[in-house]
Formats: sequence, structure tokens, C-alpha cells
Amino acid sequence: MIAKIIYKLPDERMDFIIAVKADDMLTALLEIERYLRSAVKYGPEQTQEQIRQMFYEILTDNDINMDNLTE
Repeated sequence: MIAKIIYKLPDERMDFIIAVKADDMLTALLEIERYLRSAVKYGPEQTQEQIRQMFYEILTDNDINMDNLTE
């Protein structure tokens, strides 16, 4: 089976970017879930700022820029 999705750029730019980045976003979410699970199970308590920093580090590692995903 073959599926094509056609976007009318620039009008549907956000939909296009989200579709293109979906795999990276899923990977980042899975990494964040593993990080949080490990932190709760094994690590010492972390501050909200440390968790926030790790969140953005994971997004950066997966080439996800939140500013590009919102209008």
C-alpha cells in the first residue's frame, strides 16, 4: 500500500512540520519517559529545573525545536 499526503504550503506549514517531525517527537517522548522512570526508580530526587533541563536536552538531541512547532 502507498499513501501520499499533500500539503498546501505555506498555508499548511505547521501540519507539514508536525508530520515530518513525528518520528523524532515519538523518540523524544520515549526517551523522556525512560529518563523519568529511571529518575524515580534509581536516582536521587531532582529539582524541577534539572528535569526541565533534561527535557530540553532530549528535545535538542532529537532536533526538535518547540518554537518551530507552534504558530
